[in-house]
Amino acid sequence: DRLDMANSGDCRCRPGKSTGAATCGTARPCQPGHVTPLEVNAATAVRQGAVFWPYHVPVSTSTAPDGYRPSWYSSSIPPPTPRPRLTQDRQADVVILGAGFTGLGAAISLAEQGLQVVVLEAQRVGWAASGRNGGQALVGFGCDQQVLERLQGQPQARLLFDHSRQGLALLKQRISRFHIDCHWRDGAADVAITPRQAADLQAQAQRMADRYDYPLQFWDRARTQAEVDSPRFIAGLFDANAGHLHPLRYALGLARAAQQLGVRIYERSAV
Repeated sequence: DRLDMANSGDCRCRPGKSTGAATCGTARPCQPGHVTPLEVNAATAVRQGAVFWPYHVPVSTSTAPDGYRPSWYSSSIPPPTPRPRLTQDRQADVVILGAGFTGLGAAISLAEQGLQVVVLEAQRVGWAASGRNGGQALVGFGCDQQVLERLQGQPQARLLFDHSRQGLALLKQRISRFHIDCHWRDGAADVAITPRQAADLQAQAQRMADRYDYPLQFWDRARTQAEVDSPRFIAGLFDANAGHLHPLRYALGLARAAQQLGVRIYERSAV
């Protein structure tokens, strides 16, 4: 839906480093919901059937005929064939609630161990966050490794990081093994716009190599601008092991793989 917006100044909101709030060029700190430089006309947006996440990003609440909420991901693939609804009693060794990445991945692992598995999904396979996320496949967690080191110590931080590497390796292995056409693309990069950020990226590359045996490529200004055609970025940190995929295609591919292993998946079967 088209939303009415008005320019509200030259503010540059960005996530705050320590609090998760945002900071900008105005005299006051930005909190989630502060929407400069573009101010959303919330009343108009609500009338058009939108809801708001932090920073007032409109999200449609309508559902398309194929059962998926409108998104680029659902609109870029043929409508998936519906799976049956659970209408009678079934026997299984394990019942999993939810046909997203976690549920489907667990179903595959359990089926590989010879267990009889049933997956119950209230909507469609990959209907929620698993089918509508950014598609970035990265190692690590939602904070810098130094944070984990402070909270858990270096040995535990290393163990957690190695688990994340194993998870990414498993994702790639399943894409290859089950021939999942999820538009995988190798590589991901963090970029810097200030000399301080560039120095932090260079130090991070050295730290990840020394403490985690994880090689990253530090890009200087010339290499960064050769890869990303913008004069704003002055350095980059490239992870060749990471990548990007089409999340809904990946979820649907996991579902097909699970069914090949004997997993029974029921859609529109809320518990």
